[in-house]
Amino acid sequence: MSDSALARAEHWLEVGRPERCLEELGQGGAEPDPRGLALQAMALRQLERWQECVDATSRGLALAPDDLELRFQRAVAVEQLGDVAQAERLLLACLEAQPRNVVLLTGYASLLLRHGHPDEAERVLRRAAVEAPGSPEVEMVRARLLMVRRRDADAVEAVRGVLAQDPTRADALWLLGALEHERGLSRQAAPRLRSAALSNMDDRELASGARDVGREARWFAWPLRLVRRLPDAAVVPAQLGIVLAAALLLGYRPTQAAGAVLLAAFLVFVAWFWIAVLVSRAASRRNR
Repeated sequence: MSDSALARAEHWLEVGRPERCLEELGQGGAEPDPRGLALQAMALRQLERWQECVDATSRGLALAPDDLELRFQRAVAVEQLGDVAQAERLLLACLEAQPRNVVLLTGYASLLLRHGHPDEAERVLRRAAVEAPGSPEVEMVRARLLMVRRRDADAVEAVRGVLAQDPTRADALWLLGALEHERGLSRQAAPRLRSAALSNMDDRELASGARDVGREARWFAWPLRLVRRLPDAAVVPAQLGIVLAAALLLGYRPTQAAGAVLLAAFLVFVAWFWIAVLVSRAASRRNR
């Protein structure tokens, strides 16, 4: 395959158009070389066509068994297909060849984090941070580690630092939007998630998530946002406290009216909350 065709394919990949990358690679007619197959694997990975990605890396590794890019793309794809052990072996083999490669280090740390090994992930992430202090890739994995450890405020700061370097970075916009949504700040989260979804029009899950949060940002869903702002452990005690306060007020003649108003307001809030939940779920099912 000509260098110009590969350059065009790489361009489409860089601007977030993996389907155009595949079209460009397919126009050459001849079987791509290892570089072309690596680009094909990256495009298929972005489109989440995991088995095809594995097949592309198999063809590439048959031509270039030591190609680190192909081995890395294969590790990502086989993990998604459920073979975590093979993915880990591939990443460790790549790290043996390039122990200071930040992409490989953050990729391995992410794998460990996804599969319930945060302490090991942190050790690997420290190695990556030594090689590239303040790197956006390192900071994104660090933010996810902080989320696992329930340090959401610190995770928000880490992601904002990434966006300060690149305000259009889709995964950072998405992660910050998700964090804001979980904290009941759906009106702030919605535009971030829309921007992330628009950067990858082929990702239906991303688009669906952005629509769901957008609905929760509307006026009728204010009870959902209010409940999200409470810590999980405080939701039930808060409800019981309101009911108990209403009952105490109702028990005394001078405060019966106040108790009735408090109880009625609470019941309206609960009804409104569940109506908003049902409306949001119905709209979500209709749009999938």
